[in-house]
Amino acid sequence: MKRHGPRPKVGIGNSPVDLRAAPSGPPPWALRARAPAGLAPAGLVGFGLRAPLALRHHGGMTRPPSSPPSPPPLLFGPYHPPAFDMHGWLVDERLGLVRVYGWTHAPIGWPRLKQPGPAVPVVTAELARAIRTESAIAVAHWWGVSRDRVQRWRRELDVGQYTEGTKRLLRDNVVSAPEPLKAQRLAALQRPESHAKAGAARRGKPASPALRAALLKGAKKPKSAEWATKANAWMLQGKRRKKDPEAR
Repeated sequence: MKRHGPRPKVGIGNSPVDLRAAPSGPPPWALRARAPAGLAPAGLVGFGLRAPLALRHHGGMTRPPSSPPSPPPLLFGPYHPPAFDMHGWLVDERLGLVRVYGWTHAPIGWPRLKQPGPAVPVVTAELARAIRTESAIAVAHWWGVSRDRVQRWRRELDVGQYTEGTKRLLRDNVVSAPEPLKAQRLAALQRPESHAKAGAARRGKPASPALRAALLKGAKKPKSAEWATKANAWMLQGKRRKKDPEAR
């Protein structure tokens, strides 16, 4: 049986509410995800969708998306992979004769070892040359391996910690300190307290073989007249201290 008449209304206090009225605006659950005004495109605000990264609000400022870092350069390339059969054999500088299976998926495609797990390049003569000369970050990027694996290759090939590529990468990215800060640090190092602290830390400890060799090499070098004058003053001062410890 149909009921005629106006829609029933339920009131809270003196404010009637129409229960069958069509809802207006976003649902209540979407109001919690509302983005700040003016930062989200129309149609996204209030429906649980986040605004793009360039439009998100961070402490009153809009942060643009960061550009991807440029890949580290190869300083001693180019590097060419060897010709090989898809299921043939190649000489690995670490393992000797190894079985090859396809190519690696890296910026520089390289023949890969036939073994389970992730793709590992065969350390051919060209790759060994890159390991001995390039920086670890460059080898890791261009051959698609981790830096730990590059360090492992270096140990197996008796390569030192600093290759020519590593030295140049460090030299090009060093930020020099301002001149006032340099002067402040130099003045702090020249204070008597600093000399006393450094001397106390080294006193009683034997010198390393490298330090002994450097000191002996420096002692054998020809000395200037100015150095001879200073050395005479040091020796005279030492003799006076032996006679009178309180003398300066």
